[in-house]
Amino acid sequence: MMKSHFYYWSFLILTFFTFSAVSAQVGIKGGIAVSDITFKKYGQSPYLGYENNSLIHEKPLLSYQFGLFYPLDIGKKWQLQPELLFAAKGINYNMDFLYDDVTYQINIHYLELPVLLKHQTFTGKKGRTYLYLGPYAAWKLSAVKNTEVEGEREKVNVSNVKSGDFGVLVGTSIHKEWLSGQVIFDFRKSYSLINMMHPIEGHLPEYNRTPKEYV
Repeated sequence: MMKSHFYYWSFLILTFFTFSAVSAQVGIKGGIAVSDITFKKYGQSPYLGYENNSLIHEKPLLSYQFGLFYPLDIGKKWQLQPELLFAAKGINYNMDFLYDDVTYQINIHYLELPVLLKHQTFTGKKGRTYLYLGPYAAWKLSAVKNTEVEGEREKVNVSNVKSGDFGVLVGTSIHKEWLSGQVIFDFRKSYSLINMMHPIEGHLPEYNRTPKEYV
């Protein structure tokens, strides 16, 4: 079975509570991230096309995310935190050559809904630390392939990216008191649990089989 999954790391998420007079507070967040797609078993060709076999994956895609969150206390050291995020994900195949550079990126934008269970692990005079885990569901807003070869740029829609994604994420956050609210430094990693791309139209599964699979 062919598989295509997201790896997604986000870090330096700066968060500020917009209200501080109540126990449950709406917050805003935004930050930078790195994204990657892993193509298991048969590699990238069934999803990107066989003409891209010469592309070598060297670096992840630098991306971003921003949105809202709403932490709810459900115990002395526990919180349930739903979020609504705009998340940019994708893959980067940019390559530097001696006489020319090649740009090849797939940029996918999602509306993402994580639901996190957070546990407070440390409390100090000026802040707290949490560990958290939870699922996320995502709805695709757009999927675009950006290429540039020998000065010729092209931007086309990627039709074989599925309309939704589902996965899990884990992370840690450091909460610091600031003015009438808080600033939160957040590091998280997420992983897609479903195939987030269909094979390209016209793909021949037999082309990728090994001799053992014909036995």
